[in-house]
Amino acid sequence: MELARKLNNTDYVSRPAALYVADPEVSIPHSRTGTLDRDSEKYRISEKNITKANDEDLEFRSVVQNLENREQHLRMGFRILGADGTTVKYETEQDFTIPALSNSYDPDAARASISVVLSDVYGLSDGDRLDGKIIDMDTDEVLATDKTAEQAWSTVRIHYRMRNENGTESDVPHTTTSTVYVPDGSMYTLRKPALSGYTCVGSSVSEDQVRVTGEGIDLTYYYQKNVEPPEDTDQKAAECSTRPVRVTYDAKPHTFDITPGEGVTMHYSMTEDGTYSLQQLPSYTDAGNYTVYYEASAASAKPSYGQAALEIIKADTGLQLTATAQKTEGGKTVTLQLKRQGFPASEPVGISCNDAAIRLEKTQNDKWSVTFPNKTRTYTFTAQYDGNNNYTGSKVSCQITVTEKKAETPAVTPVVKPEEKPVVKPETKPVVKPVKKISEIVIHAKPKVKKDTARIENADASIKKQVNKIGKQAKNVSVKIRYNTKKKKNLILKLDRSTIKLLVKKEVKELQLDNGNVRAVLDLKTLKELNKRVNADIYLQIKKQTNGSFLPRRRR
Repeated sequence: MELARKLNNTDYVSRPAALYVADPEVSIPHSRTGTLDRDSEKYRISEKNITKANDEDLEFRSVVQNLENREQHLRMGFRILGADGTTVKYETEQDFTIPALSNSYDPDAARASISVVLSDVYGLSDGDRLDGKIIDMDTDEVLATDKTAEQAWSTVRIHYRMRNENGTESDVPHTTTSTVYVPDGSMYTLRKPALSGYTCVGSSVSEDQVRVTGEGIDLTYYYQKNVEPPEDTDQKAAECSTRPVRVTYDAKPHTFDITPGEGVTMHYSMTEDGTYSLQQLPSYTDAGNYTVYYEASAASAKPSYGQAALEIIKADTGLQLTATAQKTEGGKTVTLQLKRQGFPASEPVGISCNDAAIRLEKTQNDKWSVTFPNKTRTYTFTAQYDGNNNYTGSKVSCQITVTEKKAETPAVTPVVKPEEKPVVKPETKPVVKPVKKISEIVIHAKPKVKKDTARIENADASIKKQVNKIGKQAKNVSVKIRYNTKKKKNLILKLDRSTIKLLVKKEVKELQLDNGNVRAVLDLKTLKELNKRVNADIYLQIKKQTNGSFLPRRRR
């Protein structure tokens, strides 16, 4: 491939080829480590041994090298015809795009292995025909077939001759006859190869193309030696100035900084020892280091030579990773937002957690949601971009602290008469003896205090439990909710509809809200009225008056 690239470089030939296609072959599955000379006949298929492909996959393949800075579009077709040449037993085709040769120093990037496969063929018999083609989709030219490797070859014998000033001819010094093999009956395009120190002035064929058949043809290129003017030590060199260019990748083409003097003509070469045949400076887009060589010439000056450098550095990138909450409770869901800096959204960014059990779910572009287990732990999330040929990599982390959420249960203390003291066994928790009569139930509630308001929302379960526990004794019992509002002005008590209904059913004497020195009372009559008129959960709002007392209000 390196030889093919050199022979098609504009520094060496005037008409470079656009594409190189290796001879295709047809084969059944085989070991990739086999020796070509020893093992090739075991898996290669032709029309002579076509029945060997029965019950096998049959592959038509080749290797393609792009030699131009533009994409090439190929179509690969493969079929098996019956012995009559008309019946199609199997057929398939596929289109391929061969990447452009954007960097002449990296031909591998513009090379591709292409193939199509007929899977599990059967019923093949002697006389069946193979028909494989590789076609240039832009020109419809057939570039190669399954018969290319078997075709007959002719030769083009190339001679290099001098046309001297006295009309005689002689061989160009230090040259010998070259032999080029071409398919028999094909058209050969004249290349007019450049020879250092000589100018090609014609050939033995007047046309640009010639058909080659049989034993081939002899082709002679004629040259004249370049006449160098006598060196004038006082003559000035053609002026030209250069400046190194160093830019950051921005997906735009960049070129070299070369400024010729007045009346100076510039020619360029991509190699130090190449021919200065380029009239325009090349440009590059991808990050890398590039060099161009120049020849500056002027009518009244001797030529000057030099080189210029272009460096395109990778673009810096950045990442930001933020969470909707840096602290949360177990069981809650948090969203992670990623922000990119300096590189496109199409580039992949990976995100991970220091706990492999945590599952990240992508909700939309650069957003992930995560639901945490109910345990106390700090989690670290890391977003990482690995970069590529044109962008540097970047990495960022953020932390989320999760606190285990524990259920809050209000403490409930049954109140007994003073004379009936509980009996405590030694070294055990106090045990309250059964009492004959209970006058009140005390429930200690923990208000949630915010600004000037205290809210009690967790008393229902304790009220129901204690009222149901004493059964019939609930009649004429006062249910007291004791709390501490921390001198806040307002109190809001939430009671389930079912709690009011239970208090009325058990005929409790009253429901009290007790703050130590302030007490609000809902007697049985009021409770019955609430149960009758309100068909929803009840919120009792108590506001402190200016004289220090509380007024109860109810909200639905």
